[in-house]
This record gives sequence, structure tokens and C-alpha cells, in this order.
Amino acid sequence: MYDWLIQSGCKVILLNGGRGFKVNSTLAALVQVPLLIIKNWLLSKKLYKIAQENCIDILHCHWLPHQILAGFIRSKNLKVIWHIHNNTSYTRLFGLSRKINLLLARWGADIIMPVSEYIGNNWKASGKLIRVVRNGVYPYYDAPNQPNNDPIKCVIAGRLCEDKGHHLAVAAVINANKKGYKVCLDIFGGPIENNPYYDKLRLQVIDNNLEDSIRFLGFRNDLRENHQKYDLGLQCRIEPEPCGVWICETLVDGLPLIASRTGGTPELVEDGVTGLLFEGNSIADLTEKLINLISVKEKLITMRQAAYLRGRDKFTVDRFISETQAVYCALQQQ
Repeated sequence: MYDWLIQSGCKVILLNGGRGFKVNSTLAALVQVPLLIIKNWLLSKKLYKIAQENCIDILHCHWLPHQILAGFIRSKNLKVIWHIHNNTSYTRLFGLSRKINLLLARWGADIIMPVSEYIGNNWKASGKLIRVVRNGVYPYYDAPNQPNNDPIKCVIAGRLCEDKGHHLAVAAVINANKKGYKVCLDIFGGPIENNPYYDKLRLQVIDNNLEDSIRFLGFRNDLRENHQKYDLGLQCRIEPEPCGVWICETLVDGLPLIASRTGGTPELVEDGVTGLLFEGNSIADLTEKLINLISVKEKLITMRQAAYLRGRDKFTVDRFISETQAVYCALQQQ
């Protein structure tokens, strides 16, 4: 990130000493919190001096250690944004973890900027002003298109692991083919080697003689340039996704989706307009929605245009920048 910012022509001031908060469990994190607070209190004196010398009046923080660090120098003339990307557990440590987060937000934040209403709801009890700013992506195509695929081609992307729900997509495509609906699926993501989850999916495909219809393409860097070759995207996350970047990309590229009705996804995919939502972790519902869409190609054509228009209106980088700047203005007016 440091090198990229410099290469992008940004002014970068490196504040050493802010690293080292790496834990594998909530309990380990709680053990480290007192030391983290002391460490950041000492470091905050350096940050305050940097802010004064460079006329900085807003600290935009994404990571808990940075949010705590900024909290120590928060003042009337130096505002702090907590940009929240992740979900919150209501059960971890019997709810204590969430309570600590809310207390820290009351102390250290002026405004909470979650990536979705779904995430924002976790922070309402903090009493802080909440302004949702959803993720944005750069446009890739100049216009929507209409592929002429026969059979219908679907795509799913993401790391090959259980919570991404690739097994739901594979099962639904197998079910559709068994019922006489020809549909193909390309799976972008890995790892493929030494991955029992992949092995299980691959065996399922082989057992149903669909090796030519369901392809595992591994990690690729050309996903977006292939988006418009597909008729339909599948997002099958089991764990709630706050605001999926890939969903934003598919919509901006004009690719309709069948997506899991979990997390912040229903805020992105307009059910029945830019795609369809299915009940999370339900192969039966996903299969039904898939067959419904591929049975009526005219609906897919309409959704394709609607997805492109909604994506360009709601999920571009330009929109993200303008909404973030509006948050900055709101802070300065407090």
C-alpha cells in the first residue's frame, strides 16, 4: 500500500510503530487490547504533531488499532471516521466483544461509515451518526451487451472454500441439467491443488458426467474482461457478506445475478430487476430461481440492461468518492 500510494502521486507520511496487532482469536485480541491502548497512546503524540504540521482535520480509519490511535487525539478540530467493512458477532464472548466495540466507538469516533445498512445496524447502539457509503468499482465496459450463448453460461468467483458456497452453485447447475435445462458454469478461484473442498466438488461433477459443462478455472486475473461473455452470475455466500465487491463489479458490467439473501447483498441486487435473491444455503431455492431465469431469456435481457444502469448509478468509484466527500463535509459542519 505504501509503495502504491507513492506511485499514485499521493503525499505519504509513514508513522512507524503502528503494526503488530495480529491475533487468531477474540480471546487473544482481548489480552492484547491493554497493551495496544498503551502503545497507541504513546504513538498518538507523534500522530498529533503530524496532523498539526500538515493541517489535517479528518482522520479516516479502517482498522481497529488505527481507530484507537486516532481516538486519543480526537478533538473539536480533528474529527475521526470509523470506516467499517466487517460484520460484528453478537455471540462472541457472550456478547462482550460487541460491547467493547461500541464503547470504543462512543469514545473514539465522530462518525461511523459502514459499507452497508446491514453493517450499520450493528453500530446504532454506539449513539454515533451513521452514514452508509457502499463500495465502488471502476467501470470496465462502455455499454451493456447481449451474449448469444447456447447453452446458458453462468459464472461464480471467489476462493474455493465452504463459506463461499460454490457447492450450492454446482448442485443447482447439476439439478438444472438433470431436469433437461442445459446450463454451463465456470468457476473462477482456487486453490485447486491440495484442497479437499475442490476435490469433493470435482468428484461431484465427474459423477454427473458434466465435466464439459462445469469448469474449474482456478485463480485468474482476467475475470472482469470475461464478464460480458456470461448470461448470469451466481453469488452463493453462506456467511453474510457486508458489501461484496464482486457483486458491484458484476452490476457495473451489466451481468445480472442470482445472489444469496444474506448480509448486505439485498441492498445491492434489486430482486426481480437486476437479478434474483435466493434463501441462503438453500440448494432447492437456488435451483428453482436458476431454472426460472434460464427458462425466460427475455427476462435475462431486461435484467442485463437494468443491472448495467443500476451499477453505473450506485456502485462506481466516482459515486463512492462523492459520498465520502459528503461525509467529510458533514463532519466539518459538526
